[in-house]
This record gives sequence, C-alpha cells and structure tokens, in this order.
Amino acid sequence: MNVTDIVSIATYVTVNVDRGLTMMDRDSTLMGYRVAGSLETVARSVEPDLLVKVALVASEACR
Repeated sequence: MNVTDIVSIATYVTVNVDRGLTMMDRDSTLMGYRVAGSLETVARSVEPDLLVKVALVASEACR
C-alpha cells in the first residue's frame, strides 16, 4: 500500500492528547497527499493505554 492508495483517514484521540501535534504527525505521514479526513476527541478509550486510534480506508483503484 502507498500513501496514494489512501482514500480517507479518521483519527480518534483521547482528551489528554495534543490535537495539533496529532494533525501535524498525520499530515507529515501523508507527505502532503490530500485525503478526506476527520479528527475526533473522545473522553476515553475502551483500552486505558490506547490514546490514539486511526481508521484508514484505501483502494488500489485510486492509482
């Protein structure tokens, strides 16, 4: 899979995570490639040690 295969990315962060830093990390990882995306803040995760969850949709048809 390549970055250009990504169609959308949804990021979920807990309240104690820096949203700005999370966005910068995501944008850096995508290397400037633009995709549909969202960033949601949640009170807590089902797993206490989990601070960030990323859901990604990709398709080879985008090539």
